[in-house]
Amino acid sequence: MTTRRSFIKTLAALPPALSLRRSWGATPAPDASRLALIIGNSAYANAPLTNPTNDARAVGGLFASAGFSVDSQLDATRVDMMAAIERFGAAAKRADTRLAVFYYAGHGAQLDWRNYLLPVDAVVEKQEHMKQRCIDLSLLLGQLNAAKDKTFVIILDACRNNPFGAAYRPEQKGLSQFDAPVGSLLAYATAPGNVASDGEGQNGLYTEHLVRELGRHGTRIEDALKRVRLNVRLASHGAQIPWETTSLESDVFIFNGGPSQLSETEIEKQLEADVTEWTRIKSSKTIEDWVGYLRNFPNGRFAEIAQMRLNRLLAEAEKLAAEKRRQEEQKAREEQQALAEQRAREEQKAREEQQRLEQERIERERIRVAEEQRLAEQRRLAEEQRQAAEQKQLAELQAQEQRRRLAEQKSLELQRRQEQERIARERQRSAEAERLAAAQRQLEEDQRRLEREKLAAAASVKPEPPPAAAPASSPATAPATAPTAAPVAASATAPMLEISAGVAVPTLIAPSANPYSAGRYPLSRVFAVGDAATIRISDILTGIEEQTRHVIVTQVDYDADRVEYNKGITITDLMGNPIKMGQAEFDTPVQFTPAEFQVGKKWTAAFHRTQRGKTSNAYFDMHITGRETIVVPAGSFDSFRIEGTGWNLTQNQRLEVKLWLVPGINFAIRREQVVRNKKGQFRQTERQELVALRQQTLVAG
Repeated sequence: MTTRRSFIKTLAALPPALSLRRSWGATPAPDASRLALIIGNSAYANAPLTNPTNDARAVGGLFASAGFSVDSQLDATRVDMMAAIERFGAAAKRADTRLAVFYYAGHGAQLDWRNYLLPVDAVVEKQEHMKQRCIDLSLLLGQLNAAKDKTFVIILDACRNNPFGAAYRPEQKGLSQFDAPVGSLLAYATAPGNVASDGEGQNGLYTEHLVRELGRHGTRIEDALKRVRLNVRLASHGAQIPWETTSLESDVFIFNGGPSQLSETEIEKQLEADVTEWTRIKSSKTIEDWVGYLRNFPNGRFAEIAQMRLNRLLAEAEKLAAEKRRQEEQKAREEQQALAEQRAREEQKAREEQQRLEQERIERERIRVAEEQRLAEQRRLAEEQRQAAEQKQLAELQAQEQRRRLAEQKSLELQRRQEQERIARERQRSAEAERLAAAQRQLEEDQRRLEREKLAAAASVKPEPPPAAAPASSPATAPATAPTAAPVAASATAPMLEISAGVAVPTLIAPSANPYSAGRYPLSRVFAVGDAATIRISDILTGIEEQTRHVIVTQVDYDADRVEYNKGITITDLMGNPIKMGQAEFDTPVQFTPAEFQVGKKWTAAFHRTQRGKTSNAYFDMHITGRETIVVPAGSFDSFRIEGTGWNLTQNQRLEVKLWLVPGINFAIRREQVVRNKKGQFRQTERQELVALRQQTLVAG
């Protein structure tokens, strides 16, 4: 239970900007009640790292200087890590142990929502190897859970990229989200599913800032980690954002003694410094102003609002930077394109020149070839003419020879014929002479036969016809017939969300698939004129309905961070934190609403409340206690439950508030507020429940 005295102690720790860092000095004797197991692994065979061993030395030195009993393991094998964790778990269970811190730097990976730390001798080529050869973080958590009534802090700088080299690549990057068990804090170097930088200097980016902030004396570890997150986010330009999940039930300080005790006057000065700084920067659009505030007041009265403002400004800056990078990249692309086009033109020009030269060469070659062909043709024609002339001359000579031969042949033929005729005549003459002689002889013989035979008739002798003269032969030579030539062939608007009784409530935030975490979601509220809600107000103790209130957004001013309802009857900031509620006004927005939802998240809402001219000083310690389904008249909602306890210090009243909120919904699903006087008697027991909702803009969580 939060008391006024505990609140005064809390306020003394709020602004660490006033606590100066002292040198660690001589290392004190180890305190057996405060344990630290420090592991740093760098010498991996497949994917060695530079800084984890340096990080472990730096963190080990820090905790040793703070009086912790430190067990440091550098480049530890699986056997080494298992033995160290077992020793650590056994020591944590000792009755005199109050605080146990585990720090690990090196490669880490997730599988089936479990987180695994990698020994330097782990060879992982498939999923089964991760379970068999790496260290399941649940082993450590099991050891610590067995130690009751202790406080545990686990810090993991274990999300380096590509932990297994080329041998195996996990399906998901980084580590899985895990909600902190009661009495513990889990801090991660980067958000779930992301990877952390190994750093460019002696240490990794996260551990560099971790050692610096934890080294501040009198600083709560939660405040130190908030500054670490801010510094790493800025240094990495949003690429790496550390995160924590906490269920601590008391303040934890690395250095013994906590903050120095401050007088009420000093506390008032610190509170005044917080308010003064807020007043100075509340309308600022400068990132540095909000960064400075969160560094000086990490758990200040306006830390959640400041974080939301910073997130918005960083998002705008990152958007502008992204746009600038896009323009620069576009300009670079255009310049590259221009250079490429210029090169292309030059290359085209060179090609055209080359083509022109080639064409000229081809033309010259064509002319040369044509000239050669012309000369060859001339030579061919001349040769043909010469050959034709020779052929003509030869033909003439042949014709002459032929005529001569014909003439000679005719002459010879004539001579032969004449000779034949002469011979024939001679033969004929001889034959005739022989015939005549024969006839004479025959006649004489006939006469003798006639004489001898007297009566024999004279024999008739048929003269041989003269041999016929052979006809003159005609010349056999005939002109050759020319061969016959062969034949030749022919040749857009945002969606509207309306919820009321009897209408099924849509899924507004995705259920967490991680069995070890309720998830983490941004607030995601975006107000628009016309957003409206119907709210039923009843008494918590009796359940009697007192009234029904209709609320409608009538003005939204994003520059002034201001939302007005029912023409100014109620005023909030853009997160929904009240500035004015009826006749009650607040000096600053009361930060009931967190910048993001994560079970275990804690913050403080401190404010001055003025009503009817009377001002009171009050505060709430806020805590997101869980994620649960709640049923109200409007329906059933998957929501985050936020509880706040505090005091109205002026009126000496105990304050309690419970809120059920859904990321992206601009109105509370349920709100319960209880006020008791110093005797514990109830002064207010009010419950507000959502009956109907009409919201013009919905940003899904």
